[in-house]
Amino acid sequence: MEKAVTMNFTPPKNDQLCLLSVGRSDTLSSHKYGLAVRNYYLIHYILAGLGTFQTEQMTYRLHAGQGFLIEPGQETTYIADKNTPWSYIWSGFAGSFADQLMQQLPIYLN
Repeated sequence: MEKAVTMNFTPPKNDQLCLLSVGRSDTLSSHKYGLAVRNYYLIHYILAGLGTFQTEQMTYRLHAGQGFLIEPGQETTYIADKNTPWSYIWSGFAGSFADQLMQQLPIYLN
């Protein structure tokens, strides 16, 4: 049985950096999310299992201990492995300071 826990937050009036959602998902075999486009940043960290993360340009095979970043406006799909589906946590955030913050992190490649 697939389990997901999500907490969504109401953006504050001062939107310099706003946490929008956090959660955890323990997916079923071959669970798929997407094709989707978001208007905020979303970071996933894989706790267990395997899966595939697809962008417009690349496909990544990922496992526990790895993660992926979804940027605003980016088309993405992610799919849990058929035999070893993944569990992951995520955090979504936005705001005028979010772009500056992401450019300072070592995971940001643009």
